[in-house]
Formats: sequence, C-alpha cells, structure tokens
Amino acid sequence: MKPISAAPNMEQVDSEWFGLFFDISGLRTTSDPYAQAEKLAPYVNYWFIK
Repeated sequence: MKPISAAPNMEQVDSEWFGLFFDISGLRTTSDPYAQAEKLAPYVNYWFIK
C-alpha cells in the first residue's frame, strides 16, 4: 500500500485511538513528498524520520 492511499481508510475509522506509525522514507519515491506528508499528518500518531 502506498502511504497516501491510507488516508481514506483512516477517515472511515474516525477514532483518536487509531493512527499511523509513519516512516517518512516511504515518500522518497513520490514526486512531491512534502505535499503527501502534509495530507497524511492529521492521521499520524508517530513519525519515523531518517
């Protein structure tokens, strides 16, 4: 699953107890990783930044 495809699933769950453990390196293959990180930010509980 690509990171950006998780956003619609997160909206369906709609729980403050459910969130992403996100590894920022998953966005390095996208054309605009900053834009995708901004879209995912509301759903992320923990960030892994390398």
